[in-house]
Amino acid sequence: MKDCFFTLGGGQFWEDVMIYRDWRIQRNLTSRKFRLLDEFDIVRGEGGFEACLREWEKCKRAYVLPPLDKHLTLCLHSFGQTRKAFRRICSEFRARGMEAAAIDYPSMQRGIRGHIKQLEFVLNNLATDGVKEVSFVTFGCGNVVLEQLLAHKGEWTKRLKLGRAVEIAPQIRGSHLLEKLSCYKFTSFVLGAMAKELGGERFAKLHAVPDLEIGVIAPAKSRRRSFWEALLRVRRKFDSAAAIKSFCGAKELIKPRARENRALNDKAVCTAAAYFVQKGKF
Repeated sequence: MKDCFFTLGGGQFWEDVMIYRDWRIQRNLTSRKFRLLDEFDIVRGEGGFEACLREWEKCKRAYVLPPLDKHLTLCLHSFGQTRKAFRRICSEFRARGMEAAAIDYPSMQRGIRGHIKQLEFVLNNLATDGVKEVSFVTFGCGNVVLEQLLAHKGEWTKRLKLGRAVEIAPQIRGSHLLEKLSCYKFTSFVLGAMAKELGGERFAKLHAVPDLEIGVIAPAKSRRRSFWEALLRVRRKFDSAAAIKSFCGAKELIKPRARENRALNDKAVCTAAAYFVQKGKF
């Protein structure tokens, strides 16, 4: 096996192409090289995809890793986040005896079409690892990525059964802010192609309600404007519970007391997400 060294997990410069709980194979966006990371973000192999797969098989035998459950829940983070945002939710799922894993996709480096290709590659690999059913938990604009992924109807949909989806804070109130920032060359370059796609009316065109059971968790949001929103004179819109439920095509909706920016670390939110995926209700 390769000499091990610690990494920061990839962030916006690596994309996950295969996951197995907290183990994963990633591809670099610029060099196109692959690497195998373990649950502590330590490199266990690198080079081509096949070389990483061989190292993965060695590690799986050496550490006697158990097979994946037939039902897996995938977590999709919001714009600018990483998979680590779902650390507490994944822990809650596993405490209940359920399988959950979060995926890193470079939200500030690619458009939504690029994310769909990446996620389809991941899902096709999961189908070969014994997974039969897949559910989703999304945060922020992760629900838009999920909607586009399901609308594309890739090959993986013929091999995997769709379970349920939980959308946390799906309103994306920052879409008007992203639209304003995308008008400037520097901020447009920094934020990437996805920021343009999520701005204002373009976001509305991407919206497509998927055909599966959806539960929405809509945490509270402070009515106080941020510095950038005030500077760019961005208008805020606060949707009612009925409007959010109708927009998302949700079966159920709850509004916990947790603040939106802390929702993924809130015990009540994590418990509600796991319960809906398991039972179909909050």
